[in-house]
Amino acid sequence: MVTWNLWWRLGDWETRAEAIAHTLEELRPDLVCLQEVWQEGDRNQAALLAERLGLQHAFAPDRTEGGVDQGVALLSRWPLTEIECRALPVPPGVEQPNVALRAVVQGPRVPLLLATTHLIPYPHRSSCRELQLRALVEFLAERRPELLAADLKVAAVLLRTGLREGWIDANEFFRVTHRIWMALFFCGSPQAEQGWLEYRLRTSGDPSAFGEAIRSPELAAALLGWALAAAPDVSSPESARFHLAAALAVARLPWLWDAGDESAVGRELEVLLAHTGTSDGRNDVARIRAAWERMLRRGHALLRLEEAVRNITMRELRSRIRCADLHAGKLLWQGAAGYCVVTKRTPRVEGKKVPVLRLQGSPEESHFAAPFTVPILALLDEAVIPASPGFGEEPRRELREFLGELEKGLDQLVANAGERVIVKEERPRDT
Repeated sequence: MVTWNLWWRLGDWETRAEAIAHTLEELRPDLVCLQEVWQEGDRNQAALLAERLGLQHAFAPDRTEGGVDQGVALLSRWPLTEIECRALPVPPGVEQPNVALRAVVQGPRVPLLLATTHLIPYPHRSSCRELQLRALVEFLAERRPELLAADLKVAAVLLRTGLREGWIDANEFFRVTHRIWMALFFCGSPQAEQGWLEYRLRTSGDPSAFGEAIRSPELAAALLGWALAAAPDVSSPESARFHLAAALAVARLPWLWDAGDESAVGRELEVLLAHTGTSDGRNDVARIRAAWERMLRRGHALLRLEEAVRNITMRELRSRIRCADLHAGKLLWQGAAGYCVVTKRTPRVEGKKVPVLRLQGSPEESHFAAPFTVPILALLDEAVIPASPGFGEEPRRELREFLGELEKGLDQLVANAGERVIVKEERPRDT
């Protein structure tokens, strides 16, 4: 894949155009994203390059100067479908907007989303570029669910293959996976307590159809293989957050992981391990299956807890919880504020403020009125949430064990927090 700003018709553009074409002939890319492409009359630089290279192309103009258009373009070895462009926001007085161009590449295995843009230049317009990036994210976020599923499967296979081939080491694999999973399943949406995929589901016109379009044994296996290759022990803050995000992903999107046919997921997982497994034992099927079952048990236990809490207001919980002190490193569930961790031991009494570190959204320190805090461990007490067929002893035992494993990483997170610039006083709303 190549991305290239062609500098429109600035300078000795004719000589440069030949050099560009010659370089691309040597590189033989499958996909090309181009910026500052010229078009004059029926002559288009992207079309000329596509003809010379034997590629498909799409072009979107964003401005005209001296009778010559300038724009962005996509080149592809495979057919381009669902081609669409969108104007990006520009400052007042700028008549010709920047545009983003996207298309679906009908690749040999799965469809891929390909997009390009050229943001407004000049250092003093950084605030405008930020607005344009936000608009671009919204533009790309409209991707159909079946194509999102293809994206996730490709990402899982590419990262596991990179780990096997030595293109990236285990630390880099986890770093990249951590960033992607935090956004997908934990804190990547406008709602602080939701990941981006859950947000897409809830804001789609038909959540049921969205789920049916995205779920499959292949995707469940890809996500499981991805998570289980990335998940180290939970002694570090990053891995503790990752394990919590993985459990929350199962709790909030159970249909994505179960996929309706466990045996089919198991077969797909074996195929994935056979093609992308490493030689260090990480692809041991028995070990992977045990980790898979543990991940699902914890996610389902968290689902049962959230379902049980959903029918109780914060005011009711406050009256039921008998917790004298909140210890540093303890996990809280704060409703719309998401999951948080206590940073300093504080009595849970009227008039006290509890300093916490948010785990979802941007990591910032906040203060909550102590009586309105909800320790996760307290919710496992039957005096707070009575036993029921859906939330009996087994999910409570599973969650106690899980919280115990997270404790060391959360303690380290608190120790690393240091001084925080943003401190907010908050009182959660009744739910």
